[in-house]
Amino acid sequence: MAQKKPPRRPKDPKRDKAVRLLDQLIKLKPADDEWLGQAQMLRGRLTTPMAWVLEAVPGATIIEKCKTIGITRQNYYSWLRGDYRPNGEQAKKLAQLTGFNADDLRRV
Repeated sequence: MAQKKPPRRPKDPKRDKAVRLLDQLIKLKPADDEWLGQAQMLRGRLTTPMAWVLEAVPGATIIEKCKTIGITRQNYYSWLRGDYRPNGEQAKKLAQLTGFNADDLRRV
């Protein structure tokens, strides 16, 4: 299956500034691993919101999208709410389907 090109992301200067600040904080590598993990997760949510990714998955309905990805509707809605991010295999599948980078999609 050919990898798709990711959809264009809307410009948002405030989000871009927040991502730059998070990048600076992450580069400092604080001793508190939990804090670092939270900063990385927040960066992922800002740069690649799951709503964008799930919208790009082929399928007319949520049920079709879930079958295409190979997840339950509960997973779908958990991702959409931001409760969870995909694991490695799920991220690879989503990357093939949508064109987003698998590393940006997976949970930290």
